[in-house]
Amino acid sequence: MLKRIKDKTCSFSIKTTVNQIIRRYGKMMDFQIDTTNKNITLKVLLDGEKETLDIYIKGYEIVKHADKNFIKIKELTTSKKWMNTIAKEFVIDKEIEIPERYVNLLSIVL
Repeated sequence: MLKRIKDKTCSFSIKTTVNQIIRRYGKMMDFQIDTTNKNITLKVLLDGEKETLDIYIKGYEIVKHADKNFIKIKELTTSKKWMNTIAKEFVIDKEIEIPERYVNLLSIVL
């Protein structure tokens, strides 16, 4: 029960933060995180698009090397076939550096 409340609160915080970052490109319509199972679901409405881009992350981990933090995504699928191809090449099983200014937020959430 407490885990679900934490996940909902964190989802709201992340959605707000991400919307500030991507406002030039569109708006995050929904963000849900399940920290127990390490799953994330999000919907983004990109400028000029009529339908949301739906992204499903199944399994993630935070990795630390020296003083840098990275996120590693195990599975990622989207509602756009071409984005799934890009995800396989550039995102899945790659360590993506987390900018320093977001490390504190992510350490609380994840």
